[in-house]
Amino acid sequence: MQNKNKVTTMFALIIAGEAIFLLPFILMRVFKPVIREAFLISDAQIGEAQALYGITAVLSYFFGGFIADKWEAKKLLSISLFLTAI
Repeated sequence: MQNKNKVTTMFALIIAGEAIFLLPFILMRVFKPVIREAFLISDAQIGEAQALYGITAVLSYFFGGFIADKWEAKKLLSISLFLTAI
C-alpha cells in the first residue's frame, strides 16, 4: 500500500511540475495574439518580458540546488504552485 502512495505522489508531482512549465512557454505560444490585443503590447515588448523571465530563471537556478537540498520536493512544489496561483 505504501508503494502505491509513493507512485501517486510522484504522479502528482509530475503533473504539477508540468502545469508550472505550461504557463510561461506553451500558453504564450497559444495565446500570444490575444495577449497582444488585450494589453496593447508589441512583439518586441513580449520578447523583452520573456527575456527578463529567462534571466530570472537562470539566476534562480543557481539557488535552487541549495534550496532543494534543504526541503522536500512536495513542500517546494506546493509552495511554487501556491505562488503561481497568486
